[in-house]
Amino acid sequence: MGSIIHNISTLSAAQYGVNILEVAPPSSVKSAVSSVVGMVADLPWGETNAVTLITGAAEFFSAFYPDVFDAATKDTATYPALRALLRKRLTAGGLKVVRIDATGATAATSGSITAGTGTVTIPAKHKSALGNQIAYWFTAATGGDANKRDLTISIGSAYSVAYTDLDLAALIAIDDPYLGTITDTSATAMPSITPGPTLFSGGSDGTAAAGDYVGSSSSDVGVRKFYGASVDVNVLFVAECPSGLVDTVNAGLVAWGQDTDKGIPVLCTAHGQAAADALTYVADNSLSDDRPFCCWPRIKARDLFLADQAVTVMDGNAFAAFAIANQEPWLSPGGAGKKQGSTDLLAGIVGLEDESATMTMLNLLNAAGVCPWFIDRDLGIILHRAVVTDGSRLFARRAKDWINSSFAGFAVGFAETQLDLNFSEQDLGPNTGGLIDGWKTWLETQKGLRRIQEYTVDPFSANSQSNLDVGQWQIINKIKLYAMIEELISLAQIGETVQFHD
Repeated sequence: MGSIIHNISTLSAAQYGVNILEVAPPSSVKSAVSSVVGMVADLPWGETNAVTLITGAAEFFSAFYPDVFDAATKDTATYPALRALLRKRLTAGGLKVVRIDATGATAATSGSITAGTGTVTIPAKHKSALGNQIAYWFTAATGGDANKRDLTISIGSAYSVAYTDLDLAALIAIDDPYLGTITDTSATAMPSITPGPTLFSGGSDGTAAAGDYVGSSSSDVGVRKFYGASVDVNVLFVAECPSGLVDTVNAGLVAWGQDTDKGIPVLCTAHGQAAADALTYVADNSLSDDRPFCCWPRIKARDLFLADQAVTVMDGNAFAAFAIANQEPWLSPGGAGKKQGSTDLLAGIVGLEDESATMTMLNLLNAAGVCPWFIDRDLGIILHRAVVTDGSRLFARRAKDWINSSFAGFAVGFAETQLDLNFSEQDLGPNTGGLIDGWKTWLETQKGLRRIQEYTVDPFSANSQSNLDVGQWQIINKIKLYAMIEELISLAQIGETVQFHD
């Protein structure tokens, strides 16, 4: 006996009768990641002006300060940006690092080595004074061929690799992690045997300029590397900006926040800034906006890279950036928000460059769009009322970004699908209804988790038939957030005459 019930895999295979076609269920809204930290820094090694994702401290140093150069300690006096990694808790989203190409930086090289009637040049892989620690020497070929050579590359006592039985072609093709592309100029023979190791020379760190940190519309460097639509980042800072560049770099960070709407730029703190100057800093430098986060003053922390782990004054923007990124976006990192379970995200801070601010001054700074560090007798170091530079709350801006990104990540799957909305009947079709239901389901979940207070989703009232007819659909989403406890008032009645009533 036959049947007119058919299982099909495509619509074109449909037959007379009942056809069963399995389709994937609609996807649900996924909460957007809000914990990716971006860092722009003048670092001692590594590729410049490229975004490198880092998931751990070992990975960071492998990329930007390999142990072969300084195994026991790291030179934070020369490279203060390394302090940005001190006592930091990397987030699940990771750390995205851009090493700047400082003005005047050069790669160390062997110089021109005579090779028959021409020369060969062996360069360090990256621009840096560290490259001057690389040494080379040529010895007789292991295989005994007089026309070939062995080449040894070493860095102090930590690294030594021998490349054996090389002819010119093999020499130029060497792939060493600390060497760039070896070049020859009319070389006709292998270099002569050398008496011993010869150090590279000419490597320089250069001197960073503001443009190296922030770039411009015509210079895709530094902060500009985080402008790309495909580069996700939620919090961005510049590590240990030189004193004379702070104002220009901060302007560049604010511009990133305004131009991209991606996240929170954590500004650099001016060196030695007095509270009175901090009070007018945002207004004087036109930094007011609902994204930039401006801390004051600089902080003190133990430099664990130093042999004596001395307490050192440094920018607190790295601590602030990681504290923000480690906190859920609907919560404030201010006050007790620095605690994640048993982890104190600011525990590495042991003091402040200026601890003279009164409570009056702290409140004035908040009103001016500055978030001061504060030493609380019970909590230790905290961020005193986490405001952005226009005086509004940091958590509100982050929550908006989180919600909007979550909505957009779901809605993108509906691009150029059918706008099956009946405006006159105020009726949603299967497709438009699927989008609205997805958003509402997600919002209801967030409400149940007490991440938002209330919401409405209105797919009709902002539209007209004419805008719908050209494919434009406007949806009004109203979402109420919870406030943070900033002013807790205990109305205390204590005494012999206190009365209680039923």
